[in-house]
Amino acid sequence: MRLSETLGFRLTPVIVLVLVSLLFFLVSFFAEPAHDALGFYRGGVSSRSWAILTGMFLYRDFWDYLGNMIPLFFLGTMLMREVGNRRFLTIYFVGGLVGNLVYFLIAALSEDYFGVRYLVASGGIFAIGGVLMVTMGRTPVRLLLIPSAIPLYVVVLVFLVLLSLDLLASWEVHLVGLAFGLAFGHFYQRRRVAWRW
Repeated sequence: MRLSETLGFRLTPVIVLVLVSLLFFLVSFFAEPAHDALGFYRGGVSSRSWAILTGMFLYRDFWDYLGNMIPLFFLGTMLMREVGNRRFLTIYFVGGLVGNLVYFLIAALSEDYFGVRYLVASGGIFAIGGVLMVTMGRTPVRLLLIPSAIPLYVVVLVFLVLLSLDLLASWEVHLVGLAFGLAFGHFYQRRRVAWRW
């Protein structure tokens, strides 16, 4: 019997990402040196190249964590049902990694970026949002406290705008993640019948 069945819920890739992010958050919260070692520093390209990956799981505080996990859970679950587990994970990780890589390159080339700690955890979420806007954007969605259904693309845009209101958020990672998601969504729409992976 699987652990998820024993605990009474299905352990999906979205739940695993939320739990891994929680683990990173707790470790970095209670051990500041771990946070510093795993997190992004503007200008810390040569000494912290692993942060291209670890930065996808680090958050400044509980509200930053929660603000990212809510859209990851809801939008990620919808996308996972649409494209399957493997494609969902591909979209999340490639969107986040490419966004973080672009951030790293900008940080390495610009003196203005030096010396400021900067976490970039939401590129994968923006990639998810981009794919959903293309593949399911017109799907009507009912939300708590809203009496009528609204198109999914409106819900996605609201989540993405709220994530972008954070002045310390990396607009570069958001933009690259969203662009990747939109491109992947268009590619997926055209190849949906032919894909078998």
